Amino acid sequence: MKKVNSAANAPSVGKRDLILDTALKLFVENGYIDTKIIDIANAAGIGKGTIYEYFSSKEALFTELLQHHVVSRYACMKEEITHNNTSCREQLRRYIHFDMKMAQQFSNGKNFIDQLYQEFPLDQYPDLRASLNRLLHYRLSTLIFIITEGVSRKEFAPVDPTAAAFTIMGAIGAYISYRCGLFSEYNHSEKDRTGEESYSDNENTLLEMLLHGLAGEY
Repeated sequence: MKKVNSAANAPSVGKRDLILDTALKLFVENGYIDTKIIDIANAAGIGKGTIYEYFSSKEALFTELLQHHVVSRYACMKEEITHNNTSCREQLRRYIHFDMKMAQQFSNGKNFIDQLYQEFPLDQYPDLRASLNRLLHYRLSTLIFIITEGVSRKEFAPVDPTAAAFTIMGAIGAYISYRCGLFSEYNHSEKDRTGEESYSDNENTLLEMLLHGLAGEY
């Protein structure tokens, strides 16, 4: 396996940071389940035992990465999206943009988080489960707030905010999975497009679909 970095090549970087940086790259590239401690050690150019000097388990290592790189970002999501008392339509667009940017940053990061929910015995790892639950809470509560405000301002139809939030969050998640290529059997015309323009176009398309539906007027 090609080394991501090594202590010899980066003497100024602490081993703990080296382990975290290497693990993040491997988790994103290979997924959580398929990344082993020995893979992280080999890629970082250190011994397997060295990792256990800093982290008690792969779960502990992943939980810290999840908290630092994902959960902490979503903890600030509501303030970032709702500032300046902007329209709820714009807030929803910002929500989609936030989710898509996070997916773009971590490539198939959504894939390994979904994999955890579907395949991993989270009951055995309460710290990891708590981090994932916080992530879900921040995403869902922000969306419920936007919808509730939209209904109150008469920008949106009088819907149940919680039911609508779950529906919209599911639609966004599926669309991001499609954009990240997780449904490889379905090719899309913009697959080779990159950059802000491509993501902005897709955000606007998804927003219009969510606001107006298939039979709506654009």
